[in-house]
Amino acid sequence: MTEIYINTSRYAYFDVYGVTAAAAPTAVLNRAGATAVNLTVNQEITNLPSTATERWRAYIPLSATTAEGQFTILWSAVVGSEAVSRTDYYDIVTPYATPEQIVDRYGWSLDPTSSKYRSRAELEAAERVARYVIDTFTQVAFGGSTRTVTLYGTNTDVLSVGERISAVTQLAENGTIVWKSDGSVTDFGYDIEPTETFQAVRIVSTSDIAEYENRLIDPGGKFKEGYRYDITGTFGFSYVPAPVNESALILINDYMSKDAAWRARYMTTVGVRDWTFEFGSGAFSGTGNLVVDQMLAPWLAPWIAVI
Repeated sequence: MTEIYINTSRYAYFDVYGVTAAAAPTAVLNRAGATAVNLTVNQEITNLPSTATERWRAYIPLSATTAEGQFTILWSAVVGSEAVSRTDYYDIVTPYATPEQIVDRYGWSLDPTSSKYRSRAELEAAERVARYVIDTFTQVAFGGSTRTVTLYGTNTDVLSVGERISAVTQLAENGTIVWKSDGSVTDFGYDIEPTETFQAVRIVSTSDIAEYENRLIDPGGKFKEGYRYDITGTFGFSYVPAPVNESALILINDYMSKDAAWRARYMTTVGVRDWTFEFGSGAFSGTGNLVVDQMLAPWLAPWIAVI
């Protein structure tokens, strides 16, 4: 599966080897829940792979990458005299550090004529490894997506989501939209917000619990018992937290530096004459960088214990 960064665009390619296509291939972009899009296909005249006889390209529009998720591109063509098809799979992801941030931090360049040139492909590859390491260590994915989940009320003012939700934009009760964050629908009677842990949503109430005939009465709203509530919002993170971004930048530099094996690897002893090295146990349980582990410690999933 090919990764593509959220809110970016790029070309998809269809290469032909040994023969030529009878006509321009077709490329159809499909994403679950969305209308299929027929992409414009043009022939690439330069930058062909060395063994390819033809290269065709289709532009993936920005509108296809506005939210995390997956999509496919179905290529269809007549090559020689044979009808062929191919499905390419794409994963839309949130980078923890962009190529522009990386070159700015380390004084590198995306200009091929520069002596400090680093290709976008190698920077994206290093970022991908850093992202995988961070996600594995923290057991948290720091991207985000806008979608809808279905929950059921328990006659309380809280609905447990079971995953991180950072913003709520719409609430539907038994299939009817009763609240929107922009104020256009207020039939529910109360505003909705994530809780402090971001693992649930709650009703915002300014009323105090009152006492009446030795009974406590909560005048606030409730998610009614057994009612179906469809919550639409941003799940995950609205943006990459600064410590995660900084951790990614450090790990990327580690992976791309010639002395990566020697720096910040929990090394506790070095015997130069006998070439003896001892590493702390954290080198095999963390990200491989002590500073990064310390920065990410507050972001570990709540069920992880660091020993």
